[in-house]
Amino acid sequence: MSRIFKRGDVLKTSLTVLGSLLLTAGVVGAATTISTNISTGGTLTVIGATAGYGAATFGGTGTTTISTAGALTAPSAIIIGTTSGYGVAAFGATGTTTIATNGNASTTATVLAKVLQITPGQSIDTTAAGSLSFGPTNMTSLLITPATTHIGAVSGYGAAAFGATGTTTLGTDGTASTTGTVSVPSLAVTAGGSIDAKAAGTLLIGGTNATTITIGQSGQRVSLAGNATTTGTFGVTGNTILSTASTTGLVQVGSLQVNGGSPGTTINGIVFGTCDMAAAAAPAATSSASFTCTQTGATTVTTSHRIFIMATSSIPVNFRIAAASSTGAGTIGVDVVNSGIIAGTTFGPYSFNFIGIR
Repeated sequence: MSRIFKRGDVLKTSLTVLGSLLLTAGVVGAATTISTNISTGGTLTVIGATAGYGAATFGGTGTTTISTAGALTAPSAIIIGTTSGYGVAAFGATGTTTIATNGNASTTATVLAKVLQITPGQSIDTTAAGSLSFGPTNMTSLLITPATTHIGAVSGYGAAAFGATGTTTLGTDGTASTTGTVSVPSLAVTAGGSIDAKAAGTLLIGGTNATTITIGQSGQRVSLAGNATTTGTFGVTGNTILSTASTTGLVQVGSLQVNGGSPGTTINGIVFGTCDMAAAAAPAATSSASFTCTQTGATTVTTSHRIFIMATSSIPVNFRIAAASSTGAGTIGVDVVNSGIIAGTTFGPYSFNFIGIR
């Protein structure tokens, strides 16, 4: 080797190699600073963190920028993959749409959505106590499906239609109407209100399924202001008070049965009044005579009535009424007996009080 390298050449070579190694290590371990622009026709790949302290421009026309303050500006939509944020985020030109740190989103503007889906078991509610309005301005109809929908208080300012065919409606005046059946466990009407037919006609309660209709409760008084009729049996377990608002009023009962522990006789009519003899009768002593007593007044006795009769004034003690019966419309046949205990055979003419029960 002494032939190839001289002693001085070996020292120079060693120093050169050592310097190259030190230079390479410095380039690899230290940052690179470029004071001029870099232009490349290919891909610029940077390994490690990149720090910039000036404005950055991106895109084909350079319209997407990051300012020196860190603000990102883009002329079109910014599409981001999964985004995680741990602070309050504000959107919109005035920042009125926000997402709070608890995940609640709020806005003072209008939210436009084709379909709004709520997680099962959750609700649409107001942020504080107050009214929740649907369609205050533009909505012309409101369709709620499926068949069963539970809603609390609803405020609407336009006509609303419900059901598959929209046959149940709420008018702008608050009137609800339906051509179907309304099923509720109970129906409460505002004090002073009423249940009425939409137009003049019959209001039917218990049309098909009801077997018993109960009106009122024990201790309550039920008043019928108009006429009441029944084609069946009208049963009352308590006291029945029949009264009118004035002394000229009229209480009518078609038939009446008073039960004293067993079925009694039905009373279908009661008439009473006075009748007059047309002429005197003259039954002989210990014999009888018959005469006709003609009814006075408008109430008419018929042959169906059982007659109870008595004189309106005193009659001779030797005469007594033996029998009386209705012989025709407005006429009563009377039998009088002369006992003969005193003299005299002329009887009448007299007026009589009568009662007829049918």
